Amino acid sequence: MEKDGGLLMDLVAKYKDQDQQQEPQTIEDVEDEISVDELEDDEEDNPTPERVGRRLSRSSVRSERSASEVGVDAQLMTDEDRSVGDVAWQVYKTWIMAFGGISAGILVIIVFIATQCVNLLSTWWLSFWSEHSQSKDDDESADQQSQMFYVYVYMALNVAYAVALYIRAITTYKGGLRASRSLFQNLLARILRAPTSFFDTTPTGRIVNRLSKDVYTVDESIPATWSMLLNTFISVLVTLATISYVTPIFMVILLPVLVGYYISQRYFIKSSRELQRLDSISRSPVFALLTETLDGLPTIRAYRAETQFATKNEELIDRNQRAYFLNFAVNCWLALRLEFA
Repeated sequence: MEKDGGLLMDLVAKYKDQDQQQEPQTIEDVEDEISVDELEDDEEDNPTPERVGRRLSRSSVRSERSASEVGVDAQLMTDEDRSVGDVAWQVYKTWIMAFGGISAGILVIIVFIATQCVNLLSTWWLSFWSEHSQSKDDDESADQQSQMFYVYVYMALNVAYAVALYIRAITTYKGGLRASRSLFQNLLARILRAPTSFFDTTPTGRIVNRLSKDVYTVDESIPATWSMLLNTFISVLVTLATISYVTPIFMVILLPVLVGYYISQRYFIKSSRELQRLDSISRSPVFALLTETLDGLPTIRAYRAETQFATKNEELIDRNQRAYFLNFAVNCWLALRLEFA
């Protein structure tokens, strides 16, 4: 008995603590609950239109109280997030694999190197031709047949350079088209297979932004940028190698110049990268407002809210253009310092 009594006392104490932890109710809340319960019992016995209306109004009040308890932080649409810091290597890997894999990338690099070598060989042949012709003039033994030989070789080198440029462009943009098609198909498949909750929490403008500007970047900007990067890098590398071979002392001056370029590039890339990300995420609200305006155009005209929507559109476009203008100014800053370097 003492054991059973002890268990009973522990159980009573436990429920007493839970009652004390609950939020206390005021007298008005208790009276409201009692009156509501009595009215509901009375209305169930004698339902009339007025009592049914009161029941619906009390239900709406309860639903408003329940919604207010959720808090102001509960929102349906999620804010668009952006990456911070350096671009992850996984992003480059994803594009390279969509481009055709490592083998396709190596093939493109070989084509770029071959193109630059043919161009350098053509320039060297022209110099060699000039020196040889000068020596022939000094000996007064130059003939027309030897001159035509140099012309034919120079023409062949230029034709080879043109063919190499064509192959370089085909391989670059063919791979870029393959990467764009693969990434777009994956993006479209994910959107079409997304659950309904995704469209409830993601604005339409954000989806339009991904399917318009970002797709254009993958289609046009990335292949062109990579082509320009490889062409410039290989051209500079071959030129520096040639100058260093002819004038070895140039390597002593080259080292501090490369260090200065590297510092300027690292200082520039941080600002440019973040501004491009701000430009991307600030474009989504513009598309969202445009979509909402087109869908609700009759309502906007009915309530004469054209000025409000036009003002809102100007504010969003101005916010987007700030990031674009600053990115353009940063590029001008870098170009100016590279000119004086």
